[in-house]
Amino acid sequence: MNDIRYKFALNDAFDLFAGSAFTYNSRMNSSIGSPAVLTIDGFTLPGLQAGVETSDGKYRFTLWGKNVTNNYRWSSTFLGGSTR
Repeated sequence: MNDIRYKFALNDAFDLFAGSAFTYNSRMNSSIGSPAVLTIDGFTLPGLQAGVETSDGKYRFTLWGKNVTNNYRWSSTFLGGSTR
């Protein structure tokens, strides 16, 4: 995960900040032997954050969101079999 954050002084007591975070997963397979049907394509999920904090860093209020583009992605797969 990569995180970029910018901070700006609002006044002597408070700072504003904003940033983004990106989570990247490369192409992978979730099974032993790597069957093609269980391959998960690589993907990137963007996130955003913004807030205010005291200049001494003691208190912070943050609004954040992960996967802000609302992309549907798998993180695991399962190939079931017959239980008979």
